[in-house]
Amino acid sequence: MKVDERRKQIRKILENADGYLTVSEIAAKVNYSVRTVHNDLDELEKNGLILSKKSGVGVKLVRDDFSENDSEEEQITAERRRLDLIRILLIDEKKITYQEIADRYYVSVSSVVNDVKVIREMFRGPDMIAIESSDVGTRFAGTNEQWFKSLSEFNRYLIGRENIGFEALAESKFLADFYDEKTLLVCRNLIDSFHKYRLAEEAYYYKENLFASILALTWRIEKGHHVLLGQKEFNASKVMEMTNYFVASDLLRMERDRFGKTFQYSTDDVITLSIILSANKVRFSKSTTVVNKDVFEIADQLIQSMEKILSISLSDDEELRESLLNHIGPLLFRLEHGIRIVNPMMEDIKSEFRNMFNLTWLAVENIADSRFRKISDDEVGFLMLYFQNAVEEKRISRRILIVCPNGVVASNIIANRIEGVLPKLDIIEVSSIDKAKQYDLSEFSFVVTTVDIPRLSIPVVKVSMLVSEEDLKKIQRIYESVKNTEGESEKNGNLFREFLPVDNIYFSREECTREEVIDRVCTDLESRGYTEKEFRSALLAREANGGTDTPYGGAIPHGAVKYVNQTALAVWVSRKAIRWTNYRVNVVVFLALSEKDIKRSRQIINAVSELVMNKSNVQKLAAADSLDEVVQEIYKGSLHD
Repeated sequence: MKVDERRKQIRKILENADGYLTVSEIAAKVNYSVRTVHNDLDELEKNGLILSKKSGVGVKLVRDDFSENDSEEEQITAERRRLDLIRILLIDEKKITYQEIADRYYVSVSSVVNDVKVIREMFRGPDMIAIESSDVGTRFAGTNEQWFKSLSEFNRYLIGRENIGFEALAESKFLADFYDEKTLLVCRNLIDSFHKYRLAEEAYYYKENLFASILALTWRIEKGHHVLLGQKEFNASKVMEMTNYFVASDLLRMERDRFGKTFQYSTDDVITLSIILSANKVRFSKSTTVVNKDVFEIADQLIQSMEKILSISLSDDEELRESLLNHIGPLLFRLEHGIRIVNPMMEDIKSEFRNMFNLTWLAVENIADSRFRKISDDEVGFLMLYFQNAVEEKRISRRILIVCPNGVVASNIIANRIEGVLPKLDIIEVSSIDKAKQYDLSEFSFVVTTVDIPRLSIPVVKVSMLVSEEDLKKIQRIYESVKNTEGESEKNGNLFREFLPVDNIYFSREECTREEVIDRVCTDLESRGYTEKEFRSALLAREANGGTDTPYGGAIPHGAVKYVNQTALAVWVSRKAIRWTNYRVNVVVFLALSEKDIKRSRQIINAVSELVMNKSNVQKLAAADSLDEVVQEIYKGSLHD
């Protein structure tokens, strides 16, 4: 509501009052703050309104000599009335009846009905909240995500309607009719503080769009609501969004410092702000401040190790380097002071990106800095995000889209069927036919579908709903044809023959403990010259920092590269499940990787993962009746080919 409109309403309220009204009563009627009404009354008095004021009683109209121009421009327009109604319903989260609306704006109920119809159209769509009307009133209803998205869209509408530039957003009198000045200023200052993180916005538009989203999130948190955008499941599209997690956490902490203890944000809010930053093209720009020498050295060591492990060039990736430089300083502080953090995506990282997570661990274990001996799975998970993002940028991981007319559930069934024939660093995404039209297919390597679809710019594999063995072979053939990296066609069976001698395969029918298995295998690896004695303690330290077991019934314990003389694998198969770190397992693959073979680590871990990340393979090995049967299953490649 514009100032003139609000003051005209105050005059009407005073004119119709039987006696004195308190300022609080007037403020409630116009739905504005007491301070705003005090200011309005002062201005009205200056322009001819004569009031009687009694302390503790209120104010009363004596005479109205206010001179006004009843031109069309000063009347409350239908559009402005609807905006004000949206403020009541969406921002203030209040319920109001048609009659109350009619009385407030001096219009007919039929006009109100039309207003509500227009507002309903403005917020139409699955991502928007719904407007509900009943005998007890009209209100908005929806999920926290729908409230946030609707509020963001409304903010963008307000900014665009008034053509407010970013620099004037916090001081905008128009926006102040919808939000309090402190909230506007805090959100503006928050974006201005980005220089602290050496962040840069790629276009001016994004700054205003960013403000609209941050204002919506901040306001929802102020109201005691928490927002998580999208599904809780972690997938490839969220990797880059999560690289801003710590920046988002710091930004919300800054807001809490400015608002006070009542501003309580959650992990979901941090993740949502991370997504907002990514969606608005917020990126790390080149460092302009001094970074500790240790931080530079550790960042270089990690990049060099991952270059060898992944067999790709990462040294020229400035975004990766800047992300690591900003992350490692606080990481060292946490390690030095024993501060443990929880990675909210940890379970999903281990499930969806287990191989990249294990490869990142290998790189971390190569860091000479003694502080890294205390690093946890949660910390390594955050580091892994930066490298997975770099891999995505270089398109080393391939993305496969599965399209099914029976919806996402059926597509997921197909995904589960085919994921066993593709390397674990590749990303499988599922979609219904309608949603598939929204994808940028250039981001995918090929499509798997159960129906005929128009010719596309990328390969298409048509399969049956049950995905037969012949279908799986077709998928593998297409996969081989689109691979853009070398050396991945080596069969897992060949790798096992090279690095897994028969003496390193164990079979047990009896119950045994994790400690017994580790002691036996590490002793044998050391006595056979594969590892140094420190390998055992490094392996145990790795288990203590988070565990290498998976929910699929397998584990991949490993020690630091520097304690390995010659690359070797060792496999322990137990008929009776062993209580490992987090799960009970039947198949344990010990990985001892030497510096000489670090470039082959990705292939080796892919092969190992086929044993421990595939439940049917674990069950097949655990069902063996003898050591000879286990050896035959592994060497003949029936688990993989």
